[in-house]
Amino acid sequence: MGEFRRFQVPELLKRMREEPERIIFVTGPRQTGKTTTVLQALNQVELPNRYASADPDDSVAFLLTPRIADDEITPSSGRVQTGWAKPCARARSSPAAAVTVIPTAPATCGPRSAHNDSMHSRFTLEAYSRIIKDEPDDADRYRALMHQLPRRFHELRRDEQAAVLLERPPLTGSRWDVLLAAVVEHIARLHQHAIPAWVDEPERFLEDPWVIARSRVIAEESVLYAPGAFIRHSVFPRP
Repeated sequence: MGEFRRFQVPELLKRMREEPERIIFVTGPRQTGKTTTVLQALNQVELPNRYASADPDDSVAFLLTPRIADDEITPSSGRVQTGWAKPCARARSSPAAAVTVIPTAPATCGPRSAHNDSMHSRFTLEAYSRIIKDEPDDADRYRALMHQLPRRFHELRRDEQAAVLLERPPLTGSRWDVLLAAVVEHIARLHQHAIPAWVDEPERFLEDPWVIARSRVIAEESVLYAPGAFIRHSVFPRP
């Protein structure tokens, strides 16, 4: 089954290739595919690039032909650090700055959100089990598992990724355990790691499919374009 390609990708690629030193902002409501669009474009662009998570809530940035010193950019643990201040200031003040930065939410260059402060400690899968258990808002649970987790995993060294995958997160007794297992299996495949044994525990599968989207059209796309790991666990996230 082919990957669902965001229709904005060709236009984004065109702009990056034509003016690689300009700042491009991709903005929009939460969970509408901004990060997917950016990552799909990055996978196709021929220019040097680095991916870095900026805001832990709902934004991401990538840098093209970077000329800003590394010590000015510190997106560790998926959190906006003080080092982001200089690139963000340049983004505000100059439309032709030395580096192209794409944040996906308008609030990226602003005060750091206190949302999900637990995510700023050492990256562990157990932390996501705690979020499933303690976070009262389903939208925040979804954002943590589907957006924060893959971004933070991507930032780890390969040996760190392998070690994290082996950590069995405790079960919470909810269907969110299934989504967590599907996400981890999916990113393990994407990064060509061995699939951890714990994702095959019976409690991490659903008998009745869980289609998360409420819109009929989006729900249909969820089923049509779901990666194999999600199909195997019978959970269908928004595309």
